[in-house]
Amino acid sequence: MTVSYQYDVASSTSGGFTRLLFKWKGSLYKLIYKELFIFCLAFAGMSCVYRFVFSEPQKR
Repeated sequence: MTVSYQYDVASSTSGGFTRLLFKWKGSLYKLIYKELFIFCLAFAGMSCVYRFVFSEPQKR
């Protein structure tokens, strides 16, 4: 089923297009937000381990 946002795009304000990206019907973000959230948490965790746990010789 196709969701049409033609009227919303035509009558949107300056920030309206950004809000259209986050509408849930037919949104790509709806498909990937869980995986993206998990990836961001894993990346932040590995970054913290690298920065705060590893010593200088281990970082090289």
